[in-house]
Amino acid sequence: MAIFHFIVVMVLGLIGSFLVNYIGDVFPRAEEKQNLKEYLSPVCGLCKEKISWRSFLFFKPCNLCGQNKSKRFWLVLLIVPVLFILEYYFPPQGVSGEWMASLVLYFSAVAVIDIEERSILRSLTIFGWLLTFLIGILSHKLSLTLLGGASGLIIMLGLYYAGVFFKKIMEKQKGIEMDEALGFGDVYIAVMAGFVLAFPNVIYGLLMAILMGGLTSLVYLFYMLVKKEYKPFSPIPYAPFIMLSVILILYRPIY
Repeated sequence: MAIFHFIVVMVLGLIGSFLVNYIGDVFPRAEEKQNLKEYLSPVCGLCKEKISWRSFLFFKPCNLCGQNKSKRFWLVLLIVPVLFILEYYFPPQGVSGEWMASLVLYFSAVAVIDIEERSILRSLTIFGWLLTFLIGILSHKLSLTLLGGASGLIIMLGLYYAGVFFKKIMEKQKGIEMDEALGFGDVYIAVMAGFVLAFPNVIYGLLMAILMGGLTSLVYLFYMLVKKEYKPFSPIPYAPFIMLSVILILYRPIY
């Protein structure tokens, strides 16, 4: 029975990886077109045009552009099932394996889209709030869960508007248009972090995310300088760092 159970979990993780790839390919295009039917058909991860289900499920090249699956498709297919299995069998204290596996799938889909599109989709945000709120109230007191969500909102909203203020100053000084360091979607993710971690752990979780994002920015800056492709004030996706910090703090909560 234990072997059979493991096989079932492994298959669910594999199905979840296909779902993450499907969401990463389809949802940005569907939300841009604002058409519900667009959510129901797979698209090529490269040319973003509709493909057959056979092409999507059986690793066939795109029937339009002829390209094979993207590197991201294969990375998700390899990494997500492993994370799914690990979180299912070794969840942090106070959270069930089923909830942690679900959270990993959701975070993976959001991270893929944020890295590729620099966007947090509204079509995924409400589901994320509901999922993380349920995890929060099952793991903490309702008051701490709500306070955590409010704290995440206030902290990240403050950082967002500080970034907007800094952006306006630099644009006025440099005379060039700049991207925002933080998108408003990062505020949505911070609320989710607050629900899951509750108060006061959300404060440490967001601080860890900012530090990880800053260190990554420095490494990326050095890399681009070496390649002589440096562009000033190039933004990086912060949502993956917030979500990673949530997982880490869940395993080692401060309080």
